[in-house]
Amino acid sequence: MSFKSIVATAGKKANKPSKGPQEYMKEHRAFISSMINNESAEVRLAACSNELAPAGMLKARLMVESDENVLRAIILNERTKLPILIEFGEARPDVAELFDADEDVIAKISRK
Repeated sequence: MSFKSIVATAGKKANKPSKGPQEYMKEHRAFISSMINNESAEVRLAACSNELAPAGMLKARLMVESDENVLRAIILNERTKLPILIEFGEARPDVAELFDADEDVIAKISRK
């Protein structure tokens, strides 16, 4: 077989998607979830700071996170809405107290 015939055959096969859009979305959400729940606080911080992080995943992370920088990033993320912050304050008041003097956090909550 020549190179040209191999490429032509491979090109015909490459045009047929092996997965549907739902499967790609499922993989995409699994990837984001793995970043938000990563063992490394630096990775979690980067993922939770992203404005495209899903609110549901941010909420779940907020309820179990121990790193103060990651918590702050989640709280300040625009996707983290006031009802999530209220639930966090009620569920984890001892952790929420860490942000009593944080001007950025207070400003976000105050404008809601």
